[in-house]
Amino acid sequence: MGRNRISGVIPSSLGNLQMLNDIDLSRNALVGSIPTSFANFGYLFSMDLSNNELNGSIPKEILNLPSLSTFFILYNNFLSRPLPQEVRFLEWVGTIDLSGNHLSGNISMSIGMCKSLEKLLKANNMFSGPIPDTLVEVKGLETLDLSSNELSDSIPPEIRNLNAL
Repeated sequence: MGRNRISGVIPSSLGNLQMLNDIDLSRNALVGSIPTSFANFGYLFSMDLSNNELNGSIPKEILNLPSLSTFFILYNNFLSRPLPQEVRFLEWVGTIDLSGNHLSGNISMSIGMCKSLEKLLKANNMFSGPIPDTLVEVKGLETLDLSSNELSDSIPPEIRNLNAL
């Protein structure tokens, strides 16, 4: 359903599609929050809700999708607040793109638990504090974009051990 003119809120009843493998609602005119009922997607491999007008926080419930392994893409929305610690449950996802939102707080130390992560894109947000040294635990990380945030401190020297970066 991506790249259409779908508008309004995302119906929570979409969460009833428990056998869904992929959801693409990108490039529409969707507003409101991400339904917590998306936690019912027991077989979801990829989620793309980018380029909409979604707001509020990222529900911690949707970060515990055991089969999510391809990508988790929410860029260019109006999502705010800190990223929940439950991001650690995205252990098998290849790409996380949260760029172009209003996310704030520290970059979670638990991001190091995302062992299959190849691309981590969190540019153009309001993340603050240091870059977590736990990123070195993500051995396959190829792309890291933390630009245009409010990060402080120095780049952890352990980052040089990420050979794929």
